[in-house]
Amino acid sequence: MRLLSAILFLVLSTVLSSQAQVPPSHEALLADVTAGCLERAVQDRGAFRFLPQGATDRVASPLVASWTDGGKTVYLEPSDASAPLLVVTTDQSDITLSRIDGNTVRREARIDLTWWLSSNEGDVLATDTCRDARSDELSRADATALAVEGSPVFNPDLPPKSRMWNGVRKVAEPVVLLGATAVGTYLLFNLRSRRSDNG
Repeated sequence: MRLLSAILFLVLSTVLSSQAQVPPSHEALLADVTAGCLERAVQDRGAFRFLPQGATDRVASPLVASWTDGGKTVYLEPSDASAPLLVVTTDQSDITLSRIDGNTVRREARIDLTWWLSSNEGDVLATDTCRDARSDELSRADATALAVEGSPVFNPDLPPKSRMWNGVRKVAEPVVLLGATAVGTYLLFNLRSRRSDNG
């Protein structure tokens, strides 16, 4: 009985821990990469105005939220505030998915942007370009669940499953199910017979 309890505990803890690790949304991942590119622009600024242009507007909300959580005051244009103005233009901003195996895909968020910070009088205080990427691994189910319908960036195409994987899966799933049933049946009857022998 203890062995059966230990097996059930291991199965349940594995399932619960996998459910607890929810991957970040496509928008959150792209915003995180963008924030890394803009770190030098905002690190010494307690307050600034922010003017996202083009594709940067897609991640403006999570960016502003992360800066505000970090203690910065961010004014969205137009604003009468006298704080410096951060302007960001994006040349590339996308999420792509590539196949790792039948049920897992690699997600990559890429950003290519130019930013400049100017004073209230219009003098350029700093400027730079940045190209960065970050990747992680997702299940196909998570990649589908995180997709935003109607968005060309946040609804990336899923790569096709390989034909070989589909064939292996058709054979392997029944074998694994049959094996698990056999082990469960053996344990059940073995533990019952031991209990009746002892009792």
